[in-house]
Order: sequence, then C-alpha cells, then structure tokens
Amino acid sequence: MINKILFQLNKHVPRLYKHISKFIQWNDGYIEDEANVKDWLAVEDELVGGEFEAKEYQVGGQWEYYCYDFEMQKQNGLETMSCANQATINAVQILENRKWGKKPQNSKRFLAWASKTTRRGNSPTKVMEALRTQGTCSENGWSFGKIKRWAEYYIYPGLKVIGWAKEFVQRYIFNYEHIWYITAKNLMHFLKFSPIPIAVNAWHLGSDGLYYKVGKNNHYVVLIGYVYGEYWLVLDSYAPFIKKLRWNYGFSSAKRIHLRHRDEKFNTEELKERKDKGKDYIMNVDDRGKMYKITDDYQLVHIEKDDLTKELQDKLKDKDIQENLIRYLAEVLKVLVPMNGEDFKKLIK
Repeated sequence: MINKILFQLNKHVPRLYKHISKFIQWNDGYIEDEANVKDWLAVEDELVGGEFEAKEYQVGGQWEYYCYDFEMQKQNGLETMSCANQATINAVQILENRKWGKKPQNSKRFLAWASKTTRRGNSPTKVMEALRTQGTCSENGWSFGKIKRWAEYYIYPGLKVIGWAKEFVQRYIFNYEHIWYITAKNLMHFLKFSPIPIAVNAWHLGSDGLYYKVGKNNHYVVLIGYVYGEYWLVLDSYAPFIKKLRWNYGFSSAKRIHLRHRDEKFNTEELKERKDKGKDYIMNVDDRGKMYKITDDYQLVHIEKDDLTKELQDKLKDKDIQENLIRYLAEVLKVLVPMNGEDFKKLIK
C-alpha cells in the first residue's frame, strides 16, 4: 500500500515526494545486507577470502549484447518482491551466455522460494547463498505462469523440483564477492569480469532521459555497462528492462559473481602450444561454428563473431575481408583453427 501511495504522490506532487521519501523506508524487494567479516571481498587487483578466477571476459565492461531474459517480477497483478532473485539469476545467465554461448532459462520463482523471500523482499547475500548451496531448476520446471496469489507463488515446490535444482549445484561452482569500495573506477574494473548485481533507488526519471536517485536504495538490478562520464546501463525486472542511470548515481551492495563448470579442466599444454604458434582462436565446426579464444592462462572462452572482429579491427578494415572473415582468419592471418567436434573435445580434459 505504501508503495502505491508514494507512487501517486510522486506523480502529482513530486516536490513534496522528493522531500518525504528521504525519511520513509520502503522497497521493491531489496533488503540491505548486513556487514559480515566472513563474506568474500573484492578489492581492485586483489581478491580477499577465496580462490576465484581472474579472467577478463569483457575487457570493455559492456554486457548488454548478452542480455536475453526479460521477465517482470510483477505479473498477473502479483508483486513477488523478488528483485534480488531476479538480478542474481539475470547476472548468472548473462555470464553463462558470454562464457559458453548458452541461453538457459533458470527459475527465478524457485530461487525466491529457496532464499526465503518475504513480503519485505530479501537481501542479495541470502539470495546468492541460496543459489550457491541449493541451486535452481529450469523455468519449465517451476515457472510463474498464471499465478495470481502470493501463497501459490511461494508454495513448497516438492522433492522432485528441489532435486532438479540440485543439478545446478552439481554442475556449476557459483560464488560472489562484495565490491568493497563502490567508485566509478572500481565498477568499471569489475565489469571486465562479470555483470554486477547492484542496489538502486526505484525509479525517478529526469528530463534528460536518465534515472536519478532519491532517498535510500530499495531495489536490486544488474549493472551491464556504461558510457564513460555520461551514464550507467542496468538490466531491471520492471519495464523498460534496460535503463540508463546518471553517472553520479549512488549505488550500494555491488557484487562480482563467478561461475564455472565443476569438471571444467582444459588441456593447457595443447592450448599453450597452439597459442605460442599464434593460433589464438578455435572454431568448433560441429557445434554451429562456435568460436573460442585461447586466453593468456591457456583456457578456452567463447567469443562472438562481433567481438572477434573488434579484437582484430586493425587487420580487418577491408569490407571484403569482413564478409569472408573466417576464411581470412584461417587461411591468411592463420590465427583461427577450424576443428571438428572430436578434436575439440581433446582440448578439454
């Protein structure tokens, strides 16, 4: 009810709303984390408290291209207060799309149940701990559907669905770190590694087309990019899903996430030999021509054709070359090796 009253107040008497909203605690599902010395902390150039990968998957820190799951946290008239769950799943799916070219549809409803989300919402750490320890199932296994009542949305899912969710934990190692100092410099730095779930104040749109902050942060979204000095880009669980926020926006509760396969081990000797010969890219011709880059630490990461073109833009200025990119990279520059599925599997132990 308080949300509806404040919405109408902001609509009809915005100056009064701006004043009183500073003193009213209300939210769209975000509960601020309490500081805990046991939590993993992310400090620029230093990882404190755990062993996490240090691969820069998006050197420019731009993740919008990999966003694909646009789901409202409020459907059929039911406000689920699940923004922390929505943001966590969205961030994980974006990272999975970037790393492996997969676009899973994970159940945000299950995670909202597993993390014990209440009518006040939930804290990001509780949600991420639930995903780390309990996992989630596919959207088909536990979806929003046509549900209109709170009790039905948060009903016990049953042992079968819980078992499906455990498969996520068995398949992946998921973890997170708190970004200790939230500055523009740090956010840009950590965006190289993953999209960043982050707290905002929902929602106040300025005449410049950018959202600005009024009062305390009360909502959780995913930071997916920026235009330096102008605005930040976030993925939200309310329409419009992609929003631009003013550069001086006062964020809080930012987290870097990690995701890798439990059994993901690469044949580093083979990859090192190929990279030393200048063969930096591999195409799996039996998997729809997916391309991979050999990193400096001799791992394989999925790379889209557009990103590959950007990395080699100085050598690909000719239009004819761009239209015949694969052949040019393989036969002229000799940096790309087409490989069948069986040979590709030998690169993964």
